[in-house]
Amino acid sequence: MKHSYARFNKLGMVFAETKVKNNGGRILKMKKITLLMTLFLFLTGTAWATIYTFDDTYKNWPGHFIDSRDEIGVPQIKDTGGVTVTIDGNNYLRSVVIIMKTGTRIPWDGGLGDGYFDALFINNDWNGTLADYESWDYYVEDDTQDINMDGTLYTVTSGYSYILAPSISGARTNHPAGIDGNDLVSTSGILAGVSWDSTNYTLTYTFNEGISITDKFVIGWSVWCANDVFLTQVPEPGILILLGIGLSAVGLVARRYKKI
Repeated sequence: MKHSYARFNKLGMVFAETKVKNNGGRILKMKKITLLMTLFLFLTGTAWATIYTFDDTYKNWPGHFIDSRDEIGVPQIKDTGGVTVTIDGNNYLRSVVIIMKTGTRIPWDGGLGDGYFDALFINNDWNGTLADYESWDYYVEDDTQDINMDGTLYTVTSGYSYILAPSISGARTNHPAGIDGNDLVSTSGILAGVSWDSTNYTLTYTFNEGISITDKFVIGWSVWCANDVFLTQVPEPGILILLGIGLSAVGLVARRYKKI
């Protein structure tokens, strides 16, 4: 996973510092102006946005149905840098972008009639354990094919059930593909839109302020037939154990330092 930063304010204005020459008494005036501009930018929400870039690592979500094929027909997520997640300086999720290899977003539904949808899964406050990895808090479903629509954002109830990919030729049968509608509550005002760019092969989910992201989060994505699926990388159990040992050691050193 890679991440980068972009500085912006609520007006979407990128800014940079400029220097002026000292011209007599004008330097004091310029300092005052600079101070006022800095205060204004702070009050209008100037912040650093963090952009995380993920590779399409898995053929299947860990612990679910195993299929040796990474991609089954279309759509196909770009293997390297296929997903980007943007979080603003106030720790709100602002966008998730899925980059495809081809110009087809959702394939034919195999004659099922209502099979068109893709799904975005969001765990905005993962607690760092494997058991909590798929504790989804939000879910976006969009029932369109190769066109732009708004989609619907839902909160997910505890004890939810997955919609599994159907048993038809070419599907990743029984792999999680969505969440049962009985376990969802529609939420308005947060999802700004879902757009498909057939020229650049990008599927973009944009959000208003509302989904607060902790330092640990999980993003998943699937089309209705799970022809290709995405999940941010699950940490190996050994890594989690080492992380716990490291934090314990830091705490022990801090306690000994206080005693000294």
